[in-house]
Amino acid sequence: TAAAGYRFANWTGEVANATSPTTTVTMNGDKTVTANFIKTFTLTMAVTPAGSGTTVPAVGAHVYDEGTVVDISATATGDYEFDGWTGEVADAASATTTVTMDGDKTVTAKFKSSSILGDVNGDDLANSTDALIILSCDVGFDVSMFCPMNCGDVNGDGLVNSTDALIILSFDTEITVPFPIGQPGCPGEVTPCPGCN
Repeated sequence: TAAAGYRFANWTGEVANATSPTTTVTMNGDKTVTANFIKTFTLTMAVTPAGSGTTVPAVGAHVYDEGTVVDISATATGDYEFDGWTGEVADAASATTTVTMDGDKTVTAKFKSSSILGDVNGDDLANSTDALIILSCDVGFDVSMFCPMNCGDVNGDGLVNSTDALIILSFDTEITVPFPIGQPGCPGEVTPCPGCN
């Protein structure tokens, strides 16, 4: 029986089946029988962020003989793209590379959003801090009637116009904001303007 971190390889000596962990020896003379074991290591595969891609071997733990060179690859899903490996790999920048099993290894495939609304602020995370929407009359909205928490000359340029209308949306928040053209403004209030809901 193999100890943790090993697997049975074979027997040396006069046995009925040298490759079976359970076999027999016929005692028609003095016999020396040796059980041979091979050291194994565990390769743990992971991806970040969750759901952004797949790997070969699949995400999880895989056992290999000592010295095995394992081919690994990463494939992005959805609007993500491959962004490198962390861990001991031959080429961290290549989606297809190898891992040499000279010890237990953990290898993570990194992915990043490839959409235009991905990592806008360059912090390597695609999250609510990247979700900035600037309302402008150029897209057909009369933003003068929209009142954020800081109504008025938000940017201090001496004008109250579309450049003051900045909304930060969290991906965890669902909102509906219709902007009826021509409605009067509501300076100093947080509640929606007439006709907004």
